[in-house]
This record gives sequence, structure tokens and C-alpha cells, in this order.
Amino acid sequence: MSKATGSSIETLHTGLISEDSSVQNLDATKQLGSWRFTVRAGVAVASLVALANLGCFIWALTLDREDGSATVFEGSCDEVKRITFWVDLAINTLSTLLLGASNNCTQLLVAPTRKDIDDAHAAGRYLDVSVSSMRNLLAVSRWRKWLCACLFLSSIPLHLLTIDIRENIDPQTYTLARMWQDVVGTVSTDFLVGTGDHERSLMENVLLANTPQLAISVIYVSYNNCLTMMMLGQEYSGYARHRKPLRVSRPEGDQRSTYRLQLPYRYSVPLMASMATLHWLIARSIFLVEINVFDYNGNALAKRVSGCGYSPMAIVLSLFISGVIILALLASGARKLEPGIPLASSCSLAIAAACHTSPGDEDARMLPLKYGVMIAEEPDSVSEYEHACFSSKEVTPLVDGHLYS
Repeated sequence: MSKATGSSIETLHTGLISEDSSVQNLDATKQLGSWRFTVRAGVAVASLVALANLGCFIWALTLDREDGSATVFEGSCDEVKRITFWVDLAINTLSTLLLGASNNCTQLLVAPTRKDIDDAHAAGRYLDVSVSSMRNLLAVSRWRKWLCACLFLSSIPLHLLTIDIRENIDPQTYTLARMWQDVVGTVSTDFLVGTGDHERSLMENVLLANTPQLAISVIYVSYNNCLTMMMLGQEYSGYARHRKPLRVSRPEGDQRSTYRLQLPYRYSVPLMASMATLHWLIARSIFLVEINVFDYNGNALAKRVSGCGYSPMAIVLSLFISGVIILALLASGARKLEPGIPLASSCSLAIAAACHTSPGDEDARMLPLKYGVMIAEEPDSVSEYEHACFSSKEVTPLVDGHLYS
């Protein structure tokens, strides 16, 4: 059996971070073109969201409150609809960007280092390369576990306590709509829950309206991880057909680094756009409502009604977008991987086995590689089984039914 190169595992992708490498040796171009740029963008988004929330909180403290609520704007229903449309869209777009940035940082935090990999292999275990997993989380250092927990816990209040915008309805100027006339997110007394004898408190209505947002966020993380696994398999199997350099955390030689981690932008950008749209539609599907009924002189005619409104059209559109997202995942999963390389998924042991190079090819990790059967340079070097691995030298395709070392 050939000897493994000293840093073979480290090279197989940005999901694995070497503790011994130094970023100080990277030039400005590589810094800009690496995954660090995406992380910095995520930090910028998180800072923007934090400042926006802080500004809204300080501004809200200046408003006159009654029974835990305050009037932000008074005007016609058309004006309120237009304002709430753009505010909801902005809130859900920023929330989706923040969720993506948080997921990106979590992937980095649970990415195993070379030492983590070596310790796991020595104990007869394996870790996942390029994807997040509970297995990795249990193997990383304590401070990284705490940071992951903070990222997770900080996202819960964001989705459960998102600012809800309520409308005061004047019955003399508001026309109730049927489902076929329903505008997405329109308040109608025909579509209210939690009112009358079953009226809930303000906080209960807030939680009811925003709990679906938390569910969608959990689905996004699971969907992202599933799609990442598919893209990992596609990229890994591609080495059986094309010779190309490795994509790593900190490139050396011909190695390359990109803005992304594992999921290409042609997948991640449409995914985030569709999830932002779904978040917005969910926000318009069920929402907090407060109805104050006045006469023409501005006198209250009835007790204030609080509850949750729902929009049938928004619910239908949400189901449609959800169906499209599911079909897109199924279509991605139906694509066939390149033949000629054993499936390794994200298993570090399987990847390590594929990285056992032949003598004289110790620097292969820094050169363009291809997976295949090594061509024996000397007849005496031929063992009982031919050797298959990643190599910078010429290789031949694997043959079905043959055994390889």
C-alpha cells in the first residue's frame, strides 16, 4: 500500500480548515477571492440588521403606547397596504440574508481541522468534510460549540418576535374582498382568527403569526445541507473525468479558493431569493391584526379587536412556491454522478483512502489532479492489485468488476 501524503485530507476543500497554515502568506488577490470575502459580507449584513433593529427599538420608545401597542402611521388603506408591503419585504429580505450569513458561519465553525480529522481516525471514527453535521459539532473545540449555540439561539427571537404591522380599519372606506379578489396580505374581517370569545393576548398573537417563519428557517437549513451534499458528490465525482486543482481553504501552488464554501452561487443565490420570497409570503399569509372601528367623527364604535388575520391567496402562493422549491431539489437529486470513482459522500475516511498517492507524487496536492488507476512505472512495483487514487500523473479509468488497492 502506498504511503499517504502528509496533508492529503487538508486539500479536499474549504470545509476543512488547517490550523497550521498562515493567512499572512496570502496576497491581497487571494484574500479577496476566497471564502473570507463571503464571511465579511455576512458580518456586514449582520451589522446592518443589528443597527436597523437598534434604530427601530430606540424609535419605538419615543412613540405613545396604549395597551402595549403604538400607532406608527395613519392614513388610507391603500397607503397602509403600500407601506406594509415594502416594510414586510425589507424585513424578510434582511432576515433571509442574516439566516444565510449565520448558516455560512456555522459551516465554518463546525468544519473539522486536520487535527480533528487525525484524532477521529485514530479513535476509529470519521468526520464530515464540506458539510455541517452533529458529528462534527461534537468533535470541534468547546469555544466553537458555544459560538454555534449562540448563532442558533440568537435566531429564534428574530423570527418569533419580528415586528408586526397592524391596520386600523374604517368600515366606511374599506371594502371586504372575497378570495378571488384577495390581495396578498389584505386585512379582512372575513379572515380573522383569535378574536371574539377566543381572543388571545398580544404576545400570543405575535407568536402565532411568526412561528411559521421559524419553521421555514429550519427547513432552509435542512434544504441547504441536503443540496450541499448533492453538490459535494457532483464536485468530487468530477475528478474522475476532468483534471483540475483542488479547491481549499488556504491555497498553495495551483490550488484554488473561491467566494463560496460548497454550494455554488448559481444554486445558493436562487435558493436565498426563493426563501426570501417564501418568508415574505408567509408573513402575508398570517399576520397580526388590530381593528379599531370609528364613525365619521372619529368616535370609537366598538371595542378594539386584536387577533391574527390570514390571506387565502398568500397561502396558495406560499404552497406553490414551496412546491417549486421541492421539485427543484428533486430535479437536482435526479442528476447522475460521474462514474469511475467510488462514492465517498462527506466521509473523511473514504476521502483519506482516495488520497494515498504513489511514491514520487508527494506534491500532488499542489497540482491539478485526476482520480484513476495509477500506471506502474516499473514492473517490480506492480502489486496484486492496481492502485487507484488522486494523482497529478497519468491515470487510467477504473474497470467494473476489478479490485483496487
